[in-house]
Amino acid sequence: MAPRLAPRASVGPGLLGYLVAALLVLVCFKAIGVRLATSAEASSTRVAMTATEQGFVSALDQVRAQHGLPTLAGDGRLAAAAREHSRHMIASGTFSHGAFWKRIEAQGVTTGKVGETLGWTSRPSGAVPRIVAAWLASPEHCAILLDPIYRQVGVGVADGAFKGYSDALVVTADFHGA
Repeated sequence: MAPRLAPRASVGPGLLGYLVAALLVLVCFKAIGVRLATSAEASSTRVAMTATEQGFVSALDQVRAQHGLPTLAGDGRLAAAAREHSRHMIASGTFSHGAFWKRIEAQGVTTGKVGETLGWTSRPSGAVPRIVAAWLASPEHCAILLDPIYRQVGVGVADGAFKGYSDALVVTADFHGA
């Protein structure tokens, strides 16, 4: 039986610019029995990321490169979990992490350290640089983005009516590492 991931209680809000809502973050650790996925497993895809989702990955990689960190490999399992959560937040009108590690486990990522960042905006045009800038301005989010242990990422974007805006964009970024 594979050890289960456990959450670490670390939630922090952050606001910037055009973001309408607070961005929250929670980091999850699993302390024993770490088995890293093989390269084939890490690159497996449950979903292919859209151009906007890939735009977030590229923006995160640019920031990480500026800090001497390795790029993030896109992971379809993480993208599936992230996209599912973004769609759920649009459908339910909620903005929270919930038990994100359970969503990630359900996609087959059962070992290692996982983290998640959320963002949303009422102006989808130019959302990638605005949301990434907001994450970097928040110490809690910046710590996730610049954590060298993370090697894989999946981004899920959903759009629709949210929090009184007819064309909002909601983003979930799920991270995985040793």
